This record gives sequence, C-alpha cells and structure tokens, in this order.
Amino acid sequence: MAAVLTTTLLMLGVSSLTADASAAGGPDLAAGRPATASSAHVEYAARNITDGDQGTYWQSAGGGLPQWVQADLGATARVDEVVLKLPASWESRSQTLSVQGSADGTAFSTLKASAAYTFAPGSANTVTVAFPAGQARFVRVEITANTGWQAAQLSELQVHAAGESSTDLAHGRPFTASSHTETYVPADAADGDKASHWESRNNEHMVCLYWGADTDRITLSNARIRDTFADGVNMTNGSTDNHVVNNESRSTGDDSFALFSAIDACGADMKDNLYENLTSLLTWRAAGIAVYGGHDNTFRNIHIADTLVYSGITISSLDFGYPMNGFGTAPTTVQNVSVVRSGGHFWGAQTFPGIWLFSASKVFQGIRVDDVDIVDPTYSGIMFQTQYVDGRPVNPIKDTVLTDISVTGARRSGDAFDARSGFGLWANELPEPGQGPAVGEVTFNGLRLNGNAVDIRNTTSTFKININP
Repeated sequence: MAAVLTTTLLMLGVSSLTADASAAGGPDLAAGRPATASSAHVEYAARNITDGDQGTYWQSAGGGLPQWVQADLGATARVDEVVLKLPASWESRSQTLSVQGSADGTAFSTLKASAAYTFAPGSANTVTVAFPAGQARFVRVEITANTGWQAAQLSELQVHAAGESSTDLAHGRPFTASSHTETYVPADAADGDKASHWESRNNEHMVCLYWGADTDRITLSNARIRDTFADGVNMTNGSTDNHVVNNESRSTGDDSFALFSAIDACGADMKDNLYENLTSLLTWRAAGIAVYGGHDNTFRNIHIADTLVYSGITISSLDFGYPMNGFGTAPTTVQNVSVVRSGGHFWGAQTFPGIWLFSASKVFQGIRVDDVDIVDPTYSGIMFQTQYVDGRPVNPIKDTVLTDISVTGARRSGDAFDARSGFGLWANELPEPGQGPAVGEVTFNGLRLNGNAVDIRNTTSTFKININP
C-alpha cells in the first residue's frame, strides 16, 4: 500500500510527500463496506460488523441457527484471512462457524470449513481465521452454534488481502515527477529517509491539488497551491491520521483546506486528522477552511484572508445529498486562527460571515473554537444557521463552545445586502425563503467585540447565546 500511495500522490502533483511504510500492510478490505445478514435483531444490525467499532455488534433474530452475516468488498479480491471480534467486555464463549466467499453474492464456496472458535477476554474476544488464498467479493461467516447466546453474534468482520506486507515496494526504485524544486528531487520520496522529500514547483491551474478518499497516515507539506478550479486539499471517506502542514493556498475554486465526512465510497469515520500552519488567500468560491462532520480532527495555526463569496471558516453538517456521518461527540477543534476581510454573498441574497456554523442534515455537536480573531469581516463576524426541511428544523446546534474569540470591525456594507451586515454575532433569523431561524445553543468564554455596527443580533426565540467572562 505504501508504494501505491506514494506513486499515486506523485502523479497527482502533491508538492511535498512523506509516507510511513511501517504503517502499511494487511488493510481491512471490509472496513466501511455494506453488510447484510440472514436476519438481524432490530437493535443489532448487520452494518455494525464493518463500522470499525468493537463495541457495536450484529445479532441474528430469534429463530435458531444457522445464521450468516456477510460483507461486500466492492470488488473481487484475493483474500486469505478474516479477523472476527465480539465486544471486548463480554464473557468467554465459543461459536462454531465457517467462512465462505462469492464473486456474485449468490453462489458461495467454502474458504474455511466449519470449526469451533473460542472468543475469550484474554485475547480481546478476537479470533483470527487463516485459509488458503481465494478470490471473493462477498465474504460470509456462517454460524451454526453459540455457547453464549441463542443467536449468532459478531461485532467486527475484518477481511485481509492475500500477500499484503509492510514492505515498501517503492524503496529505492526509480521515481519521476512533473517537476521539482531546487534539490528536492523525486528520488527523495523513495530513499527511506523521512528527513528528505520531493517538492514540485508551484501547483497551479489544476482541478484540485489533493482529494484523499480513505487516505491514512500521510503528510502533505510545503505546498504552494495556486488558481485551482476546486479544492486545494480535501480529505474524505474515512481518511484518518493525516497531517496537512505548512501549506499556502491562493485563489482556489472551492474550499482551500477541507474535511468532508462522506461515506459514499468508504463508511468509516473521519478522525485524528491534523491541519496546521496553513495560509488561505483569495478563495474565490467557498471557504478558507471547511469541516463537514467527523470527530477528533484539529485545525490550528491558520491565517485566512480575503475570501470573495463565502465564509472564512465553514463548520457545517450539511451532507450535500451524499451519505455522510455528522459530527461525533469527541471534539472537532479550530484553534489559533486569524480571519481577515472574509465573507461574501452567494446563493442569491444570502450573506456569509467570517465564521459560519450551520447545523444541517446531520448531527452538529462537539465543536470547540479557541483563540480566533476575526478582523473587518465583509458582512458579519460569526453567523449561526439551521437547515429546515418541510418547514421544520433538521438538527440544532449543540455542545458548541467558543473561547477567547474577538470580532472587530463588522460594519454596515452599504451595498444591496446592507440589512444583512454589521453584526459581530448573528443568529440568522431567515437565511433565505423557505428556511427559518437558527435553532440550538452556543457558549462563549472570553468574547471580545469592538467596532461593530451591532455587536450581537439575535431576534429569534429558538437560539440561545450564552456569554461567560
């Protein structure tokens, strides 16, 4: 995997790249993939076996055994091992099971004959079943007996590809690139030295510098992004533990640096990503930084200036019509950011602020914004908004705390949108026809408001702004 990832990124034109080959090897081909079962208890669905959470589980409905559960890998793969788990806190039990594979989901062959396996707390209730490599798109576990319960049970089904190893196949191999800067040549990406790196010349006039779907444990650094037609960098579909650092973006056609927790290609959560030491300038469509869902993700040490039509920072749970996970309870953190001359008008008469918090189609929670200065916003400093469907609010803003925030210089715009301008904080009462007022609650600690036409506008009865010293 490390070799494939490294080579692919070079082809995409990423300005600087290091890859951790030691983290590669034996990916779980079932992670986030669709799962079905012969039956399921109403509370314990088949999808739980591929969600990456050992605490959730599938349990067959009443009616006896045998029962089966299976994962669709999305494409035929050569597999030779499954890892099966039950919740780690459960008492020991034995389940008799077989592993089967199919190319079409209809005709199955046996990959591993039926045998009894003990799930014990001492081994984290985890069982590894190895078998001769075989081709399969659908991998099924059929359970015929369970000493712990009168049903089949499984919390995780991990499927590993045959022949995967932690060896970096690209190490020392010839590398080429579209360009390089100074002495940072393509071979540096394959020399095994994390202190060296390849760096391209400026990345200009492309659709997107990097769009990462299900990307794990990579570093994108030292990029100068110019005049893209879409995002600068966007991580999505289960991308985890990535580091976006020391990059500058100017004039992108969508969000400069984004994280979108879509699950249309991979069902895992977006988490443990760090975006830091970034500059976003003159974004001509969308925001300087944008985060849509996920948890345990951090954006820090960032300067944003002169967005043309949208907010400097977008924090939103809108799914854009794609399958998506909302925000988890573990925090999403935005820290130490300056937002200068940002905001604009778009989508008709709607105006956008320095920071936009939008509770929409998915849950909006766990938001922590700290140490942010908003200076001379185009229309307003911070705006709170809620999506409505059929006249009803979808999800409220909740568990949202902003600490050490300053808003300075939110003045009346004097243009066609003057009535929607000049607010330091604004609970938007009617963003556009057919919508409604912001819903929920937010807490500020250490708020500073100076030089604004109106420090706080909240004419709603549905949104509460708590302000602590």
